Amino acid sequence: MGSEAKQLHVFFFPLMAHGHTIPMIDIARLFAARGTKCTIITTPLNVTDFKDTIDRAKESGLDIGVEIFPFPCVESGLPEGCENVNSLPSLDFTLPFVKALQGFQEPLERLIEKHRPDCVVADMFLISTADATKKYGVPRLVFHGTSTFSLCVVENLLHYAPEANSTSDSEVIVLPNFPGEIEFKRSQLPKHVEDSPNDIKELRKKMSETELTSFGVLINNFYELEPAYAEYYRKDLGRKT
Repeated sequence: MGSEAKQLHVFFFPLMAHGHTIPMIDIARLFAARGTKCTIITTPLNVTDFKDTIDRAKESGLDIGVEIFPFPCVESGLPEGCENVNSLPSLDFTLPFVKALQGFQEPLERLIEKHRPDCVVADMFLISTADATKKYGVPRLVFHGTSTFSLCVVENLLHYAPEANSTSDSEVIVLPNFPGEIEFKRSQLPKHVEDSPNDIKELRKKMSETELTSFGVLINNFYELEPAYAEYYRKDLGRKT
């Protein structure tokens, strides 16, 4: 008999926000249930939110663990202990939080060099992981915790900006070149699309760029629920889902 196949090792690096961390850990458990060694990357205060879940998974026989990076709160202009989106005192601290996320590249590089994982699954907001994984030739999967439909809408708005010609909040806007007749009013636009400062808009642009150059995209959904938008995301927007 031949030797056993090498066990795959995958890093999972979620954004420090409950709505991003919970679904990524669920997916990590699915990977681990199929024999993959999984390592969750997080920060000291965030690990307490899911430690019990990981402990139960390990007790059930899953090969899943945690690596902890320090969070650069003070250096990024955040109050001490603000390691999670949910702990920010106000939206005024969004930009410092985003700045702090860019400080994880070097620690991730050190961890990749030490463990040589087969893949890194990184949250969409953690764009610094693109350079770290590229440096070591490790495939990077971008993780989205939302539906394909919502991702398609945001990308369509960013690309075509149909609201730019709208003169009234009550005027009906139709998404161009989009599956189905999707229409809305300017007042219904997501705030992060219309009112974002330039730094956030630049971040979203960079996110799209690094997503296109990634090995692929993981979405917290299944194809049969929204096939038209899964196809649009893959074929029209060029994402490898």
